[in-house]
Amino acid sequence: MEIATGYFAKARQYADMGYALVSIAKVAPWFLPKDIFLHSLPEFAPTEEILALKDRPDEYAVKYCSEILSGLSLLGIYRKLSSIVSQTSTDKIVLLCYESPGKFCHRHIVAEWLGDFLGRNIREVETIPVREQSLFDSDV
Repeated sequence: MEIATGYFAKARQYADMGYALVSIAKVAPWFLPKDIFLHSLPEFAPTEEILALKDRPDEYAVKYCSEILSGLSLLGIYRKLSSIVSQTSTDKIVLLCYESPGKFCHRHIVAEWLGDFLGRNIREVETIPVREQSLFDSDV
């Protein structure tokens, strides 16, 4: 099973790339297209108190690890991810939250936590930037 991270704004691209989409946020975004199925692991969602620390990443990380991750079973989470894979036609999962790449958020902490358990690096999915096209652009 391949596990990667990403953000909701690119959900369509991830789905098109063959990933099963898994929210690790408290609430799914209103803008997610209705035809995209989203699995959910709300146990990863930070509390409002933790979210208030977003401008202080070190404090956020300590609090997130002590209040959220410390209460989770790595094996239990792995089993849930494996169950998602068994329900879908892919062996690729992308863990999603709201922040765009380069911004601090909990998915990077989750990626490190899972990566340490699995003994591999969990990376951010790279998507192809969508360029603006004119009606007069051709595919040739």
